[in-house]
Order: sequence, then structure tokens, then C-alpha cells
Amino acid sequence: MSTLVVMNLTEHTSVLLSEDVAEEFAYGKFTLNGEDYQLSVNNGSNHLHGGFNSFSRKVWLAVVDDKVPNTVLFMLDSPDGDEGYPGNMKVFVRYTFDDENALTIKWSAVSDKDTICNLTNHSYFNLNGHKSGKVTENHKLKINANSFIPINSNLNPTGEITPVKNTSLDFTEPKLIGNGIDRKNKQIGFANGIDHMFVLNHSDEEFVLAAEAEGIDSGITLKCYTSQKGVHVYTANYVDVLSNMGKDSATYGENPAFCLETQGFPDAVNHKSFPTTILKSKRKLYTNYEIYFLV
Repeated sequence: MSTLVVMNLTEHTSVLLSEDVAEEFAYGKFTLNGEDYQLSVNNGSNHLHGGFNSFSRKVWLAVVDDKVPNTVLFMLDSPDGDEGYPGNMKVFVRYTFDDENALTIKWSAVSDKDTICNLTNHSYFNLNGHKSGKVTENHKLKINANSFIPINSNLNPTGEITPVKNTSLDFTEPKLIGNGIDRKNKQIGFANGIDHMFVLNHSDEEFVLAAEAEGIDSGITLKCYTSQKGVHVYTANYVDVLSNMGKDSATYGENPAFCLETQGFPDAVNHKSFPTTILKSKRKLYTNYEIYFLV
């Protein structure tokens, strides 16, 4: 029987709930409706994953309905000014795990003020097991994306959308993850590995296969489907977990897992060419739909 291996590596991940604000804001600043906002700065000079007290660090209300099998609903109230964001926002996340090895996550949110809303799942995966070494050496990855968003030395999006062709970030065909980490590539050097948003080949489809990963040792395949425009791929480049903190007292160094974070484009409010991540007050409901399917 297949096993879903979700690794608990950092403060961004909890055993069951791993919800993050996907945004990264350069210098924690943005302007909305003519008003300037300063968010908390928690990652160098940037605002990352919702700040110091992000959604992944809050206590959510959990509800289980016996009439809806294999499902749990989490709810959170985020007050106006939370980490600098405008608006009182209600957030709902529904997890469903079915008998076909599919984990479905559905987000929704509503705010009483215009705000920024870009939510994602930040779980870490190792399909060979948590003690199996670097995923760069024993996992293959395919990404349904012909382009990616470059970053600068401060790890902020440049605002460009660049073809992956003829770069090490071309995963349009399955390949070893490590083969995409070309240290001569400035993009890899900036992030110490892969930490990039890939722009999905959506066409007119509302729901697409974002990425597919395979654990070479286990033969387990993970497929990730999404309603979002992009998937941020992260190869756990800065993980450093001591032996008394890992699962079964394991020690984790660089690249022990990977993340497939489906989301809107980061820092979109500061780049007019990017699709908006603005959630309009009251009149609009934010939604995000994702499925992890194991075979």
C-alpha cells in the first residue's frame, strides 16, 4: 500500500495543517487603493509567508462532520492589521483524504476590506521516506510549465516571465531534481537551489496537472493538480534540523524534501504584469483548489 510521506521540517509546517500566506513582498511594502502598507519584515529585508505570526503558527478551529467522511474543516479569523494586512478576513481550509490516495485541499476566504490573499500548502515531501537522503539525488520531477519567474539576489521576483527552455529549470520532461540545480546558473545561486515560481501551462483549463514527482527508490509517484496559475517549487535548500528534532531522531540537512506550493504569483501587487492577488471586500470570495494524488 502506498504511503504519503509528509515531513515536518520547519516552523512553516505542522503535522496536519500547513497553511501559509504564499506572498513574498520586497521590503514588506505594497500600495493598495492609494494607501501604503508596511508589513512585518521577517526574512532579511522581506516579508515572507505572512510574517512572524503567520497562519501556520495560529490556532485554527477544527470541525469534523460525521456526514462528510474523511474530511476536516479548519477555520480562522484574521483581524484587521494582522502582520500589517488590511481587513478582517475569514479563512476556511477543507482537507479530504479519499480511498484513492487523493488528498484534496480547498481554500476559501472573504474580507471586509480590500486586501492581499494568496494562500498555499507548504508541506514537505519525500517519497522514499524521511531518512532516504537528498531528494535531489533520488527523485525525478516533471513540471507542467514552459516558463518561470526569475528572482534577484534578494530573492524577490524581478517581474519578468522567462522561458525555461535551454535552462537548468526546464522540467517539461521528467528528470532528476539534482540535474536542475546547475550552480553556474545565477538563479540557482541566488536561492542555493530551486526556490522558484513556475508559470503553469493553463490554456483555458480551470484545473490542471501542475507537477509530477517520483521517488526512484520507492516507485511512489505524487501528482499535484491545481486551480492556480503557478506552482512554487522549493528543494528545502536551507533546512538544518538537529538529530533530536527530526522524525525518529533523524537529522536533516539540505534537500531532504521538496515542496509543491500552488499559488498566485508572489509580490503580484507590486508587478502590474502579474495576475492580481487582490481580494476585493465582501463582494468576492477567494478560492484555491489543490489535489495531491499518490500512485
